[in-house]
Amino acid sequence: MLVYLASQPFHADIHYRRAEAYNHQMEWRKAIIEYEKAVSIQNSNAEYHSKLARTYSRLAYIYKDKTLFEKAVHHFTVSIALNSQDAFTYSYLGEAYKKNKMYEEAVLELKKAIALDPDNAFLHLRLASIYRKKGASKEAKKEYERVLEILPHNKQTKETITELINTLNLTLKK
Repeated sequence: MLVYLASQPFHADIHYRRAEAYNHQMEWRKAIIEYEKAVSIQNSNAEYHSKLARTYSRLAYIYKDKTLFEKAVHHFTVSIALNSQDAFTYSYLGEAYKKNKMYEEAVLELKKAIALDPDNAFLHLRLASIYRKKGASKEAKKEYERVLEILPHNKQTKETITELINTLNLTLKK
């Protein structure tokens, strides 16, 4: 019995690695089966839940399937409960909400992510994109400006963000 318990994380990792390979090959249904096996063996692994949730979220978006979306939210929630300091899991959950036009929920999750990692330009960009989808131009502009504060010397980012801000300024003037 003791040997079996000690080998369980090893078996979970085998399924996780298979799932990752299927994910990279875009064989998402097979990936889900392997992630589910890894989670069933080692339910306390936040990363397993997060990756499973991201795969469910991808398929939910592709197939417009509410059941898959609900499974994604469930596994994101479990992952966050296991590791509440993972800003990217909050961000992925926010993106899943955005894809399902649940903009208020998306904003809340991105704000949680930013609270954990305030100098992450990617998180601010993601939040800005949600604000734009939501029609909140002022808030989007603030997030884009924050990106420029974080990455002041990145020429390409500066040009792109400046262009987006100018577009938002036109929208705000109307």
